[in-house]
Amino acid sequence: MNMSTAVVVILALGAELAGQAQWAGLGPSPVGGCCWSAVHDETRDRIVTVGPATFEFDGVSWVSTSPQPFLAHEALAFDPMRSRTVAIESGFPRTWEWDGNSWASSPAATPGVVVMCYHPGRRRVVAVTRAAPFQPWGLEEWDGASWSPVPSPVPLPHTRGPVSLIYDESRDKLVSFCPIVAGAYTSETWEWEAAGGWQQATAPGGPTQFQGLGLSLTYDASRNLQVALVWQSPAASNSYVYERSGSGTWTRRTWSGRSGFRGPLLHDGIRNRNVLVDESGNAWSWAVPHPALYGYHGAGCLGSLGEPQLAATDPWTLPWLGSALQFTVDRAPLSLAVVTTGLQDTSWASGSLPLDLSPYGAPGCSWRVSGDANVLLGGAGGKVHGGLLIPLQGALLGVRLYQQALVLDPGGNTLGGAISNSRVLVVGLQ
Repeated sequence: MNMSTAVVVILALGAELAGQAQWAGLGPSPVGGCCWSAVHDETRDRIVTVGPATFEFDGVSWVSTSPQPFLAHEALAFDPMRSRTVAIESGFPRTWEWDGNSWASSPAATPGVVVMCYHPGRRRVVAVTRAAPFQPWGLEEWDGASWSPVPSPVPLPHTRGPVSLIYDESRDKLVSFCPIVAGAYTSETWEWEAAGGWQQATAPGGPTQFQGLGLSLTYDASRNLQVALVWQSPAASNSYVYERSGSGTWTRRTWSGRSGFRGPLLHDGIRNRNVLVDESGNAWSWAVPHPALYGYHGAGCLGSLGEPQLAATDPWTLPWLGSALQFTVDRAPLSLAVVTTGLQDTSWASGSLPLDLSPYGAPGCSWRVSGDANVLLGGAGGKVHGGLLIPLQGALLGVRLYQQALVLDPGGNTLGGAISNSRVLVVGLQ
């Protein structure tokens, strides 16, 4: 039975709008010129960067947490499965991990890593490596104990010089920019997938000349874009942001230039923004002024298959104006659920929220959302799929909504239903 339906929310008419990401200051960063790579620790919600010490940013202020036991590193990546920041020490090389309290090194042999990132599909940190000059670039992965080669039908040619490595979640591909080919400057973009190996992408429009180190890549999961910060020498020269959607072209964004911006650019998925740890001693965000949000709001309760989970189907299907948020409810024994979208989370029908459902036969369950719009959805295999269409109307911008699901579960309790976690939605403009 498939009853997947779109819920249309129309509150007012308004003019069509278009979003544009902008720079906004986040305050001083740790030490000017200290940091050439950084990651977002999703588990602890901290930006981690390594310089003369290990520095962390909690969204408000930076703190120096610990001196690291190595002088320099080649690359950083965060492993969300193991909640560890992985670093490759320069020179030796050795693999180190940071758990938020201390660094620990591995006795395992470490390849010559150039760039690396986390690959959600493989659930591993993957790295572009090379054993010796004039050898094709290899790909290896780290499981927390050892590095092992990743088979690749087509290697990356040794004449390419990869700078930064990211994972494009929408297409299950690794993406790397190769600005140097046999010593000459280019604008080549290369992509890797398991079936085809490395292939040069048709991606015109990117930056074509670099006078220095020049580039940091990140993947903006909230807008489904590859984002490149490009800088040039001297330090007073403008830096620019280029963005690319999927397999399309690179576009230099308007108003993206800033004099002297240099350093690692990373994505903060909790706040839907990209963060630059600028070597001049400041931190900046690159984000749309009105980001969309689909965040955690409150807990559900246990059913016969565990607590049903309400979540966005993909990270980039957020409640943006003019698009549809796609969501999924899992752990539904009958693959049926009633999904409610409401304007309130404090009161409903002259009563207060959250509502304790214990008197109704669902002990330990709480309902947190006003019942303004309700829809019965179906699916298969214990999962239910639905959509929320947000028209491109200015009056919707910044509207806050709440969502929760009742999963039909006859064997779970007397009520015959289990309650999912609740979500808070903020309509944004991309």
